[in-house]
Amino acid sequence: RFSASLGLGVTGMLYNEQPLGVSLIQVPLTLKGGLAYEFVRSMFEAQLNSAFNLVNLWKSPSTADDARFLSANLRVDYLFPFKGRFKMRFGLGWYAWTMFVADQSFGVRYLTGPESFLGFSFPTGRRNLGLYFKYAPIASFPSAFSILNYELASGLSFQLTPIGVWPTVLINVDASALNVDVVENAQNRVQLYTGSLGSTVVFLRSVL
Repeated sequence: RFSASLGLGVTGMLYNEQPLGVSLIQVPLTLKGGLAYEFVRSMFEAQLNSAFNLVNLWKSPSTADDARFLSANLRVDYLFPFKGRFKMRFGLGWYAWTMFVADQSFGVRYLTGPESFLGFSFPTGRRNLGLYFKYAPIASFPSAFSILNYELASGLSFQLTPIGVWPTVLINVDASALNVDVVENAQNRVQLYTGSLGSTVVFLRSVL
């Protein structure tokens, strides 16, 4: 009922901020981690997930300061009671996002908001294929929540190891789009587009 996972991937990022005229492309290594606990068996599961850019492999312009991004979410998923290996879940929770720039010449800090999540798992022989969608309206203050301030994300995962083999190893492909039109009462517009390829290992699973 309890599981933990750790993943590492390469992410391509395009960051734009107006009216500052900032346009930055980066390719960092991204570390991802997750904890899950099925507190009502086969019905409800609590999830805590986080991601952070460890180091940039490449950026343009090369003279710009590195921008690092940290995100975390805590949610509760409802597990639909389908029989067989097809799985579906729907979750609600809270999402937080921030970025770090050494000279603070640009960037956004501490965006947060509610999150909705829809996930599927399909059997493919002795392995599983996963698909998810996420939507989170985010802002630096609650009054700015709107359809204009959001993060959208989607991803695919494929299980490399057969079912029953420990540890479970996945390959992941993810994409996201973040758009914020109002930041801290200023008319800044921030856009961030990402695409990543990586691998995740579920290294702990036990029945409590």
